[in-house]
Amino acid sequence: GRPNVGKSSMVNAILGEERVIVSPIAHTTREPQDTEFEYEGKTVVLVDTAGMRQRSKITKGVEEAGIERNMGAVSRADVALLMFDATQDPTSQDRHLAGMLEESHKGLILVANKWDLVEDKDSNSSKRYEAVIRQLFPFLNWAPMVFVSAKTGQRAMNLVDVAFKVQEERYRHIDYN
Repeated sequence: GRPNVGKSSMVNAILGEERVIVSPIAHTTREPQDTEFEYEGKTVVLVDTAGMRQRSKITKGVEEAGIERNMGAVSRADVALLMFDATQDPTSQDRHLAGMLEESHKGLILVANKWDLVEDKDSNSSKRYEAVIRQLFPFLNWAPMVFVSAKTGQRAMNLVDVAFKVQEERYRHIDYN
């Protein structure tokens, strides 16, 4: 996701502890950071990646190298999570990132973070938000969407459960006999 959408905060929410640095200052996470943990008897590796800005705004050197390492992290992932800030409209950078992830041929989950901060929600708010995302990113209509709050931990573990389901579907063998 873009800088400051809550990627590091979500890692901490899933782990239930402050394991990675969280800051309101963009680009605190400079390179992917792997964190291993056990979940229901399975070893899981979470990778917290640096926020990815538009290429035209990327400075040469550290940030550019961090982006390349992010793409390396995606290449070794089974399931990627594309995180949006639900309090902001999706941007062209979100679309660019979505396209990169679609081209990676990985399992994917669309994550609407900061759902706790969305104002004037009603019983149809999540359906409306998802419709906007599906319209803007029709090439990802196959990817499940989860509404979370990294700050409160709302549905954090649901992301792990959905990731296991996505992974299972990726490796499903269909016998045509």
